[in-house]
Amino acid sequence: MTGLRAHRESTIDILVHNAGLNIMGRPIEVPSPEEFDRMVAVNVKAPFFLTQRLPPPTW
Repeated sequence: MTGLRAHRESTIDILVHNAGLNIMGRPIEVPSPEEFDRMVAVNVKAPFFLTQRLPPPTW
């Protein structure tokens, strides 16, 4: 996705990270370590690595 977008446009003015998992709303002791790891992977790692793949700004 990022490679295709970078070829179509010379710059990206805004990026909205609009995805996430929510394991909250349950008691803190309920989610397993695997569920917590998945939440962190989607909510923290995915936006970080997507942003990392974007071309650098051309200010």
